[in-house]
Amino acid sequence: MNGFRCPKVAIVIPAYNQGKYLKRAATSALKQEGCRCEVYIVDDCSTDDTPVICQRLREQYKNLQVIHHETNLGLGKNVDFCLRLPKEEFILRLDSDDILEPTFAVEALKVMEAHPQAGYVHVLTQTINLDDTLGSKRILNRRKVYYSPEEALMRALSGYRVSANILMFRRTALEQVNYSDISLSFAEDYDLTVRIANQGWGNAYIPKRLALYRQWPNSGNNRARRKLSEIEGLTHVFTHSLPSGFKRHNLPEAKLRSARSKMARNQAAYTPWPLFSKGEKKELWAALSALSGQSSMPIFKFFIHIGGNKMTKVFLRYKLKIKTLLKNF
Repeated sequence: MNGFRCPKVAIVIPAYNQGKYLKRAATSALKQEGCRCEVYIVDDCSTDDTPVICQRLREQYKNLQVIHHETNLGLGKNVDFCLRLPKEEFILRLDSDDILEPTFAVEALKVMEAHPQAGYVHVLTQTINLDDTLGSKRILNRRKVYYSPEEALMRALSGYRVSANILMFRRTALEQVNYSDISLSFAEDYDLTVRIANQGWGNAYIPKRLALYRQWPNSGNNRARRKLSEIEGLTHVFTHSLPSGFKRHNLPEAKLRSARSKMARNQAAYTPWPLFSKGEKKELWAALSALSGQSSMPIFKFFIHIGGNKMTKVFLRYKLKIKTLLKNF
């Protein structure tokens, strides 16, 4: 890495009503070491003190640009707006409640230089709660720094394979896939990384803590209320994006069919939750059938029904243990 010249990096921060955490997030971006960074905060019509905080930061830092939307776009569309905004080749996405270590940008750039076919790079992160207490590290079960597009697609069969949604992208890769699919209300980030692999880009991972990921309470219940949107997003990935990549890269379609069915069964284990009404469960099962693409779903539905909440609790408990072993140390 001798003679490394650090190019300018764009750090984009989509913001909405998280004024309490915005200053620390933005400052961590503005004070990156060993690298020139232009920071963009895009405020999606916040109703808290976000505009005031942005103005104060703008007065303090010359390398900060602030954009305020006149109408609320929603998270997905605002993230897409953020990614399209910069002209720099390297674009780092940072949510307004997360925090970068001072050397994130320069270390990510060095890995990008070492692996010119990496469309994005992601890192080991550590959780941080609402009162800034550090939690567990989120370590991916990954054997090497760089994965080829074929390896990335195979790993994508089990879901969105990043420690947290704090990624540095190549703008060239984003342009090739036309950025995010804003028609999706869930799994759009997962879908984006799959489509990047489809276009022949691999990805790189730095097994070093370079960011803090804000963990919010009751996230399980919030995800449950969005379960239908989640299943619909996953269905899009498994019926459109992944099949396109598997065909283009001559990967085994049998693996894709098996993973699709497994994903549906895993999602089905949440359906006995008392949070869902009878009508909502009916919608969920219709969506799960579409995700699965298998005739065996009615049998699995019966199995879930007779197992009920007891089986669900066992499944989720062991799933959490496995995740803990593979990801959180």
